[in-house]
Amino acid sequence: MELQMLTCKRSTCDHPQDNEPWSKTRKCLSDRVVTQRVNFSDPNTPQDYSAKDLDEIGEFTQLISVWSDTRSIGRRVLLHHLSKETIEDILLNDSVNKKFQEFHRDITEECGAEDKQHSWAVIEKKEEVVMYGPYYPNYNKGKHSEDIIIRQTEELLESNVTCEDWTVYVFTMNSPCLSRNAEPPCMLKLVQKAKEWWLRFGVNTNIGYNKCWGFKGTKETIFRGVNYSQVEAVHKSENYEEYISQKLTGVNILCKNVYTLLRNLLKCGPFIFDLSLQGLEWKSYFKGMLTIPENAQENEKEFLKRETSRMTEEVKSLSTETCMSAGEHSKRGQAFALDYKFDLQITTGTKEKMRLVFQKCWKEMVQDKYAEILRDILTEDFNKCTNQLFIKDFVQVTSSFLHIGRIDCTDEKQQVT
Repeated sequence: MELQMLTCKRSTCDHPQDNEPWSKTRKCLSDRVVTQRVNFSDPNTPQDYSAKDLDEIGEFTQLISVWSDTRSIGRRVLLHHLSKETIEDILLNDSVNKKFQEFHRDITEECGAEDKQHSWAVIEKKEEVVMYGPYYPNYNKGKHSEDIIIRQTEELLESNVTCEDWTVYVFTMNSPCLSRNAEPPCMLKLVQKAKEWWLRFGVNTNIGYNKCWGFKGTKETIFRGVNYSQVEAVHKSENYEEYISQKLTGVNILCKNVYTLLRNLLKCGPFIFDLSLQGLEWKSYFKGMLTIPENAQENEKEFLKRETSRMTEEVKSLSTETCMSAGEHSKRGQAFALDYKFDLQITTGTKEKMRLVFQKCWKEMVQDKYAEILRDILTEDFNKCTNQLFIKDFVQVTSSFLHIGRIDCTDEKQQVT
């Protein structure tokens, strides 16, 4: 893999002089001669820590251990979520946020805008800014984009005689993961490295992100059992005992914590959403319509296939026109079926059958989409809650060398507008 570095030499004051333009040159980091890495755990490595440092190292190590137990910490996050404490993004302070915005504009200008997961980093020296990235994950090989950032940052720091008073800025589109197969998650690796870089090189680190990923991001499984049947059962019940007494068939009973979160969420409705679906997903919902021509007389099959295709294609544009509640979507689908103008050759009996099958398909689609929206909201809040709890835990022992938070891009969006 060719790893690129963009070196930008400039004044690091907020308003560089007009007669000091940036000079940008690309260098390949794979050609860089890297000094041998220092083993931080080697007792022979010079270390001079104060009593306060040693206390913080002990607390820090304990927090790393606590957050490494994802099952226990997941339960703690759920309880924190249930406490009804305000769930909010923890933003970076204004000065750090401004720096990330400036660097983001430079990276975007050089490499183009990107919405998918990627990472880049910056080392800010007194008179020079070194930017490297963006880097992308290779999930097939188990590699995350932050892995490359950590390796490149260490190589850059170790190849310099002095790094004191430098600042490292690490950007990742999604916040670093807090759960990972086979090796420590990216967030824990980054905060450990930030501590190490501070003790070894005297550098401060800032970690900024656009979206809260929590443990597993969109792959979080804690709410996967929330389907429409569960939503209906929770909606009908006044408490957990009443919910489990309904003896639901074909579904797994939600745990009490998830039940409570879903019930609290339903009180905030109605929820507005659209029905935009990808082609294959759309066809899967209306595959029931295909049973009509399959069961028809041989001389009617091709004709009914064309009519079925025309009907489902016509309603596709209707489904993406506007956002509305689940009830409104259902009524709109029923109205479409009743008002649809069938070909004159289709018999009255077949028309009624097609209307009924269509309404059934439409209803299932609306219900699935509604449950998906609720799962997404629950997952997003859970991820925010995870990040909020993590940052509040670590800020007590890392505030002297590390800041973590979401980047507020409001100013950038206003400038683009």
